[in-house]
Formats: sequence, C-alpha cells, structure tokens
Amino acid sequence: MWNELCDPSVDVYFSNTTHNTACNFGSSTRLGLAFVVQTAFASILAVSGLLSYITLTYVKKWVNWRRSRRLLNKRYPFTWPSHLLFYLVALLVFDLIQALGTSLSIRWIADAGIQEGSYCTSQGILKQTGDLGSALTTLALTVHSFAVLFFRWKPGSSPLLAFLVLGTICLFITLTIALAYRFHQTEGYYGNTEYWCWITYSKFKWYGIGFEYMWMWLTALVNLLLYIPTAMLYFGFLQQEEMYINGSLKRRYTFSWRASPGTDHRTGWILMLYPMVYIVTILPISIARFLQFVYEAEKSGKTIPFYATVIGAILLSSSGLINTLLYSRTRTDLLFPTDPYLEKDGEIDTEPDEDLPQSFELHPLH
Repeated sequence: MWNELCDPSVDVYFSNTTHNTACNFGSSTRLGLAFVVQTAFASILAVSGLLSYITLTYVKKWVNWRRSRRLLNKRYPFTWPSHLLFYLVALLVFDLIQALGTSLSIRWIADAGIQEGSYCTSQGILKQTGDLGSALTTLALTVHSFAVLFFRWKPGSSPLLAFLVLGTICLFITLTIALAYRFHQTEGYYGNTEYWCWITYSKFKWYGIGFEYMWMWLTALVNLLLYIPTAMLYFGFLQQEEMYINGSLKRRYTFSWRASPGTDHRTGWILMLYPMVYIVTILPISIARFLQFVYEAEKSGKTIPFYATVIGAILLSSSGLINTLLYSRTRTDLLFPTDPYLEKDGEIDTEPDEDLPQSFELHPLH
C-alpha cells in the first residue's frame, strides 16, 4: 500500500535521539526509498566520473603548459577555460552534494525508520546545500549563457568574474545554513520530515520556502524567461540586426511569425532542453512539498500520496545524472577541449576558450 502515514508516537526532538525511531517504515516505503537512493548513487557515479575527467584534463593542460614554456623558452600565458565551465563544474559539485545527502537515506531503509541526531542533521545540511547550490549555479549559468548567446557578450579571458559570482554563491549558502542552524539548533531545525531529514517544515515552513524552494522556483522562471527568447532567435522568429551608430555597434531585434530561412533549429531545441530539464527535476517534489504546506496550514488532515513523493524525489536525485548526460552531449567543446599546448611546429595557441561554441554561431543581418 503506497499511501502510508508516518505518525510519530513520541516527541522526536526532545526524546533520546540515540534510540529514537520516530516512524516505522513498511516494505513499500522502504522499496520506494530504495529507488530514490539507487538514483542518487547513479548521479554520484556519473558526476564523479565527469568531474574526475575534467580535473585530469586541466591538470594535464597545466603540465603541458609548463613543459611548453620550458622547451620553447618563452613565457606564454596560461589559457583559462571559459567562465561557463566554472559554472558548470560548480553545478556538478552541488549536484554531487545533493546526491550524497539523498544517499544517506540508505540508513533509514536499513533501520525501517528515521533516528534524529547528528546523522540526520548531516543529511539535512547536505540536501539543503545541494538543492540551493544547484539552483543558484543554474541561475548563474543561465544568465551568463543568455548574455553570451543573445547579446553576443564576450567575457574577458580572466576567470575573476566567475570566481566572484561563485564565491558570492558559496558565501550566501554558508551564511544561510549556518546562521539558521545556529539560532534554531535547540528547536530541531533539521529533523524528521517523514521520509528523510531536512528542515522540519512543521516548525520552520517559511525557512524551507525562503531558503530553498523560492530559489528553485525563481531559477525555473528565469530559465524560461531567458532561454525561450534565445531559442526563438535560433528558430528564426526573432531576427537580430547589427548596425553602427556614431561608431558604436548596436543591435536591433524584430519579431516575425514566420521563421527566417537558414535558421538553426537544432541549436534552438538544445536551448529549450536546458529549462525543461531543470523544471522536470524540481517541479514534482516542489508541488508535493507545497501541497503538504497547504494541507498543514488548513489542518485538513490530507496527506500527499507516497508514490508522488517518491517520483519527485527520484527526479530530483537524478539531476546530477541528467546534467552529466545533457552537457556531455550538448557542450562537448566545453567539456572535451583540445590541448592548445600540443600544437605542431612549436606554435602555441594562447587564445582563451570561447563561451560560444562554433555550433552555436549565429550570423545576424547587417
């Protein structure tokens, strides 16, 4: 029976958390959580593999750069990867953290219930860090991609801007989690939320919304608002015209219900994939949580069916796996670059990596 209620028989926070099993899971609950954990492990393997490959690639690139400078006796600057790669690596790291937090539910499966304590708190922190970090890095990735693809912005070769953005994101996450936990630790800020540990929404509902779900929904909305017009540019419904006015380049955009000939539909569909994938991974669990908040506020006694929660959790925990597959297929130029320090005839290409791949080139009207 899928629709199982988790009804604690004791006060889960003020009891002895060492032996406190707040909820007894039946076989169907444990089976559903097993699917969630298996998906999380798949994401861990996929993301770890891709991050390892990226790390080895750029370690090799750095070693070859050092060797080339020594052999040619010339001081060539190191070619930094594009800003997009830094954002993508950060996204994958947060996906990995989120999947690690989800994988800790393996203990609840083994124990047929949740025991609050340091292990439970660790899961709550990891899950919130991963979810919030994935949302914010996806937001940064989306805004940066829009500026590059739609406005043809060319960021400098220095990675300073990317480091500044990512540093701000990490600082925000650290302060958000640390301060909330510091002030509400004795009130059970992280605890049993029915099937795993997270912010206890029975006491801190608005913290869960403001410190996580609001950012997830905002990112989904910004994805739609920015990727759709960019995709329309490649589909040919939006036309870009470049002109020089008083010596400066200006761009004018016009809309047409008829697509212009020679448009790049493949790139347009790729751009539509990015917001769709993010929305698919966060929407089911967001709806389930939102309805749970509503039911508790109304005190209607209604509950979310367990299968709905499991489906949402599986999709959310698969975000690392899906992002690995998606970007590996659509941004091969970014993830699998050639080494500029192994060129023939002793010539070294010191041009910075491009944020805009050749396959995404768009030729505006002049």
